[in-house]
Amino acid sequence: MDDIAANGANSAGSPRYVLVSDDDATDMWGTCLEIKNLFAAFDDPDAEDEWRTLELLGWSPDGSLRKYRDTTGDGPQSVGNAWIHVLDYEGRRIGSFWSPSMEILEWRPSRESPTFLDATVEVVFLSSPYPAAESMWERWRSGRPASKNVWAEYRPEDRRAWSSVVVGYHFSIVEPGLSDDPPGRTYHLDGSNVVDEMSFFCAMGEAINGPGGYFGWDLHGLDDCFNGGFGATPPFTLIWHDFEVARTHLGPEVEYVDPDESEVVRYSPLESIMEILQEHVNVVLLTDRHEPEDA
Repeated sequence: MDDIAANGANSAGSPRYVLVSDDDATDMWGTCLEIKNLFAAFDDPDAEDEWRTLELLGWSPDGSLRKYRDTTGDGPQSVGNAWIHVLDYEGRRIGSFWSPSMEILEWRPSRESPTFLDATVEVVFLSSPYPAAESMWERWRSGRPASKNVWAEYRPEDRRAWSSVVVGYHFSIVEPGLSDDPPGRTYHLDGSNVVDEMSFFCAMGEAINGPGGYFGWDLHGLDDCFNGGFGATPPFTLIWHDFEVARTHLGPEVEYVDPDESEVVRYSPLESIMEILQEHVNVVLLTDRHEPEDA
């Protein structure tokens, strides 16, 4: 699955997506040069799922889908559960979206090339891909960031979209071959841009696994990463630089509505983060004067 459409490391003419049957990972339904409307937000943000109409441009139908290509009918052609994998410019899978239902509404000759087809399809998504992630995936098609803090270029409300790309890349490319460092190592967290929870997770991932690295993208994920398989083995030392930035922005209590209990919950993001860290590692807090504080 990692080299399913190798076409060189440039964007011109390289497929950006490949469709694969959910029932049979070897049943590949062909690559697409582009998919329109994939990253549109849900019409109802609170919906548990949503039908969405996609335009598949420059599609080369393959596998079991070839039998549908020349058929006609009065209604949609249901093809079952589907994976839509994001490809880099070398044809490797770097992220994925899953749909429990996909229907083909129309085939037509492609505007991209006479050797391709375009198609209109309807899919069900159980969660909405973040709209801001489309341009981020395009950036990652050439590879992981070469330096830390690229995520800080984006607006705070778009950093979860960045983290969704990091997660997709990690579990597609990095995780299968990732081995943990031995215990006792020291890692440095750049806290100069840690102004909210999501920016902490971005910085934490890069502290452990380098630019674009993953080490959890919420409190549950952070705690789970300490169980192994995510690049570092506790106990280790985490030196948190510019800690006063987080203390200023993450220290005050915030509130949210617990969807399970339907009640307002108040908590301090920084206290919650520190509680998890201190359970597993030695945390050294440095201010901008580089004076260690008690963790």
